[in-house]
Amino acid sequence: MKAVLIREHGGPDVLRWDEIEPPVCTDDQLLVEVKAASINHLDLWVRRGFPGIELPLIMGSDAAGVIAEVGANVEGWSVGDEVMIQPGLYCGECRFCRKGRENLAISRLSQRISERSRLMSLLNRPPHFRWFS
Repeated sequence: MKAVLIREHGGPDVLRWDEIEPPVCTDDQLLVEVKAASINHLDLWVRRGFPGIELPLIMGSDAAGVIAEVGANVEGWSVGDEVMIQPGLYCGECRFCRKGRENLAISRLSQRISERSRLMSLLNRPPHFRWFS
């Protein structure tokens, strides 16, 4: 599958549209065929040399697409559903998450930069990480 990768720091010329292994949809995940994705300021900083980030790295933060596969333990989603994926990862269980206010989550998860990546053809994520249809 295709993905936008940074293999070295620098300007836009270091970006590569490369082949990578496609993600696997586990029983507790959704697999999304990405139709549109975007970057933000963090992607620019990483590309320029943000300290502590391991390369290579797949770029991207927000994405929209169509569900291509639904894990066996996932309910409420179907193949073909159109979704927008929020880039943040949260606990999904505290009082703030239950009210849709994940930005205030008590147990906000530390999301590795590599787990934010959206500039790829397919994307797998747990369903509680705020998908919108």
